[in-house]
Amino acid sequence: MSRKSRPFFDPEFRLESAKLVVDQNYSMREAASTVGVGHSTMGKWVSQHRHERRGVSPKQSPMTADQHRIKALEKQRTARTGTPSPRRTTVKRHS
Repeated sequence: MSRKSRPFFDPEFRLESAKLVVDQNYSMREAASTVGVGHSTMGKWVSQHRHERRGVSPKQSPMTADQHRIKALEKQRTARTGTPSPRRTTVKRHS
């Protein structure tokens, strides 16, 4: 029995797809249908995008340029010091 391989979606595609819901007010189902992915997949991408916008580092591959930069800096720090940097879970914003 052979396994069906999963499709790979690059971070830019996932980001643009999530922006359909977050920025352009598509429903999850409309956006998922438009880009040809499942509703639950779109939900995961939208959730990740919203978290990244709030500054939460993702467990998955990052979508936004800022999160890519943070991940690269964390890798550099780990390589230099041998210890990973602590994960931030929230960002405090001052008004």
